[in-house]
Amino acid sequence: MYDREVDGEELTFRFHPDLYEDNLLIQDLETKSKWSQLAKKAIDGPLEGARLTALPALQTTWGHWKSLHPKTLVLSTELGLSDEFYEYRTHFSGGRKIIRGLSALEVVLGIDFGDVQKAYPFSQLKKTDGQIEDIISGRPVTVHFDTEANSAYAEDSNGQLIPAVTVYWESWLNFHPNSKIFVAKR
Repeated sequence: MYDREVDGEELTFRFHPDLYEDNLLIQDLETKSKWSQLAKKAIDGPLEGARLTALPALQTTWGHWKSLHPKTLVLSTELGLSDEFYEYRTHFSGGRKIIRGLSALEVVLGIDFGDVQKAYPFSQLKKTDGQIEDIISGRPVTVHFDTEANSAYAEDSNGQLIPAVTVYWESWLNFHPNSKIFVAKR
């Protein structure tokens, strides 16, 4: 999730059907610039090089969200977008490739603190009690994993959500080649 304001201009984003380094692109409607969600910047168009500001977000099930925010309204699913915006896994090049001990298609929660990045593979998170206390770049972080929803999110020491992304391992690694990898203690 990113702030819509870039260089003082409010932008409207939508998915773009192309991939960049095996990761989805978004495009702003105002300038038609293409943006990489993991590079956090425009990679093509009039705003090329402009940076996005990451915001905390929670990827979870509708039931969990509704329990947290019971007055939430739902946007219609009749958005006029074709299936190409929802089915990019078939275009992903990862296949059965193993990279640094993980399948290219392993889902990870990625945290990027600028100087240090860390990936939390869901296969490792499933081996825990669902709450992982960690320190990344000197900052305390708690990663929460919900096995039923197969989702994860991260909080700081004050219980505030921190920016994190759920993504395929190969996509994460393409942008964060020196990323650390969480391994569950046995």
